[in-house]
Amino acid sequence: MDIQKERKAFENWWEAFHNDRQIACDYVEEDNSYSVGYANAQWVAWQAAKAQAIPKLNKCFSYDGNNYEVHDTLAEAKQEAERAIEYFRDRLADQQLDPECDGNFQRVSYGVVLAESGRDGSVNLNNSYK
Repeated sequence: MDIQKERKAFENWWEAFHNDRQIACDYVEEDNSYSVGYANAQWVAWQAAKAQAIPKLNKCFSYDGNNYEVHDTLAEAKQEAERAIEYFRDRLADQQLDPECDGNFQRVSYGVVLAESGRDGSVNLNNSYK
């Protein structure tokens, strides 16, 4: 977390929340705090909430029943999975698909890549989730 950027965002929120009043106390850079307890308590809560926020997704995946594909966004992965579902739906409707043995359409899915395995057998956690 970029403290200076978060501090600016916090102070902007503070002013909006307190009817455009500026924080009437000093920021103490040495210990990353505000000199007045009330402001400092809100600053500590702000930082804790940010630390637990959902991280930016680095990689996502879709599975069309046969192949996995990596995507940059969850929306792209969802769209690809929906295309696979539509493909299977059309084939079922046209009776070109035998649900008992054609394709693995029950496994069509998408999601977030949490970890990847390396060629050497190691597991690498996605940086957003460390």
